[in-house]
Amino acid sequence: MILLAIVVALGATLRAFLPGARAGMAVAAGAAYGFGLWVGPEVVLVAVPVLATAGIVAVIAPDGRTAARQGLLVASGMAAMLAAAIVVEHAPAQWAVVAYDVVTVHHLVLALLMAAVFAVAWQAGAAPCRWRVVLSGGAGLVAFALLVALYPDMLRGPLGSADAQALASFVPFVEEIRTLPPLGPGSLAEPIILFGGAVPLGLAGILLGAPGWWRDGRWPAGMVLAGALLVTLAAAFLARRFALDLAAPAPVAGAGVVGLLVHAAWPRAAVTRALLAAAVFFGALALPYAGLALPQAPRPAARAGGCDWTAMAHWLDAARPAVTPGDPAPILMTADLFHGAEVAWRTPYRIVALAHHRAGPAIADTVAVLESPDAAALGVLQRRGVRLLLACPTDPWPAARRGAVSEAIRGGRPVAGLTPVPLPADLGGFRLFAVVAGP
Repeated sequence: MILLAIVVALGATLRAFLPGARAGMAVAAGAAYGFGLWVGPEVVLVAVPVLATAGIVAVIAPDGRTAARQGLLVASGMAAMLAAAIVVEHAPAQWAVVAYDVVTVHHLVLALLMAAVFAVAWQAGAAPCRWRVVLSGGAGLVAFALLVALYPDMLRGPLGSADAQALASFVPFVEEIRTLPPLGPGSLAEPIILFGGAVPLGLAGILLGAPGWWRDGRWPAGMVLAGALLVTLAAAFLARRFALDLAAPAPVAGAGVVGLLVHAAWPRAAVTRALLAAAVFFGALALPYAGLALPQAPRPAARAGGCDWTAMAHWLDAARPAVTPGDPAPILMTADLFHGAEVAWRTPYRIVALAHHRAGPAIADTVAVLESPDAAALGVLQRRGVRLLLACPTDPWPAARRGAVSEAIRGGRPVAGLTPVPLPADLGGFRLFAVVAGP
């Protein structure tokens, strides 16, 4: 959904900044960015660079009013969609509440401030370039300062809503937010595998297309595309999860290289040009597989005999141990945080902790159960109201200290306060325990 929104928004944005573009295309682009932000806040990494580049176009163009007007319409369409999202997603009493990992009022304020900056640029669009720089640039700085003053954690993205315990104990170990080599540890094969041939083709497309765009007046659209590509590329190196946003502008720009090869003056034979274009296209697709052949950073060895969590979730949904008709769904703790989401999705059980940046206290309690001796672990389970504890001894949850619950589970020894629940033979790799109720 995020990629679909970015592709639609980027396509409409390029058309909105071509000569003679209609106003409706700019509004549609803004609405698509707003919808993307509704789905996932990462879309801001495309929307903001696109509008920032449009602002630069409005300053340096011979007449900046056209670009400023289109930028104003994009920001306005984005604001309208975000306002609708807030009304749909939140009760009226929550409309002013800020959460950085979901669509809330701060996204709407961002869009409105960008619209205000473009309104200033529109009014100053016929002035000399230096005055446009002063007026539009000044408006942009004021808008940015106001945004940071109102929402200081917005620059941290979704982690602005992370709790302190998750930031300390969980977030540093999430691989998708780590930097890519050479900015961080690891093999240079990683960016090759992750980016493939789309990024080099995209950069080549921008450079090769720029002279033609300048001649025929399409350079504003080219600059907007370049802004989206360069910012998302930098973001992907800083946190590999942002390669998702890069997955739209890079191939859009890279497709231009295929077009240039097909319509080039050399080689003269059309068949030769078509074969060359096909080789470039399929070579770009094959580049990640070539990266797999390069030396890569060693990874921890996987434990043998892993458990089928999907099968376990289906069995829990059918058998429903500890479920009493008419009572609230019982609470289940999974030893492996990364599988709790599937159990929560497929079964009626409530889960203590998931691999989530807002789940710091629940993650800490899960680790405390696994790393504590029987009595202390039972106290945490009872405080949390846990009825069932589910573990797969071959999964990589804490090995823990001698005498801890996790050591006992892995060694097949009994744990005070935990009663084993019989499982089918095909789920024998799991350990499911009923927790003794508290006093």
